[in-house]
Amino acid sequence: MKRYVLLLILLIGFQSFSYSKIIRVNNMEESIPEENLYSNLEDAYKNSVSGDTLYIEGSNNEYGDLTIEKRLTLIGQGYFINENIGISSNKFETIVGRLILANGSSGSKIYGLRFDQSGLSSAYINVNNIEIGNCYFRGTIRLNESNLENIIVNRSYFNSSGGFYLSGLTDSPQNFIFSNNIVLGDFYLKDKSSGTITNNVFKGSDFSVGENANLQIHNNIFLGTEISDYLMPEEGSNISHNISVAAPFSDGNNNQINIVEADVFITGDNSSDGKFQIREGGPADGKGKDGIDIGPFGGPKPYKLSGLPDIPTIYDFSTSGFGNADGKLPITIKVSAN
Repeated sequence: MKRYVLLLILLIGFQSFSYSKIIRVNNMEESIPEENLYSNLEDAYKNSVSGDTLYIEGSNNEYGDLTIEKRLTLIGQGYFINENIGISSNKFETIVGRLILANGSSGSKIYGLRFDQSGLSSAYINVNNIEIGNCYFRGTIRLNESNLENIIVNRSYFNSSGGFYLSGLTDSPQNFIFSNNIVLGDFYLKDKSSGTITNNVFKGSDFSVGENANLQIHNNIFLGTEISDYLMPEEGSNISHNISVAAPFSDGNNNQINIVEADVFITGDNSSDGKFQIREGGPADGKGKDGIDIGPFGGPKPYKLSGLPDIPTIYDFSTSGFGNADGKLPITIKVSAN
């Protein structure tokens, strides 16, 4: 029964991938290759071709590391599932170790994974045209090559040991987009990066993009308390509508400085990511560029609690456990479109 329900959801959710193969990965089930089901992530990868989608299901067990040399889409089931009650009926998370996006993987997309690798980087990006979204990072994302283009990181959560880094000998990325993320760790780029940094929360001890970065920096909330924590352009219309508890930039261009953190976010007993929702009537409410909310829950693609990917999610599944007179078992499924 569980398998047929899941296949139904996959058919609904992946209509846009109708010309590629959908491969299920579940390390709590036996592999059935003829049904494109594998219990091992490496085996699923070996049996995929560029353009395929790997749906990596939630599990008690980590799926391990993977080096990707094909254009693939990887989709997991998010994180903090037990904290955000009622968001999904499946309480397992999709936990991986480290991913290396190597030559051949340009165009790949990664969604809904929990990267539990600590001490080292969780994801290494060596190619252009990569999108990572709706993921949890215990370690960092690291760019390993110079002048990478079209790197998108959005709607993800970086814990205090996680963050974003540019390798020391690597030149700055171009057309870089970093949006709607919650970053409790450090963020590090270099001068001459180009792109957009918008609608994020930065709480780490270091935010460094260089004094001459060609970046649009809007609608962010900066929670570092020391001016020495920041290295960024001080003036310019490309830095606007941000909030900071310190003063790393001027209060012109609709920036707000020396703001009290407690005034920005909702109060109460909230989840690890839910506590960064903004307070109604506070300094972030509708004060962003074009009148949107400042922070990760504002803008056209706001942060999603628990990193749920943009596919239908079963948030309630129930059955009486008894068949009726015609031998059928009635079930009730509630699905969120996300």
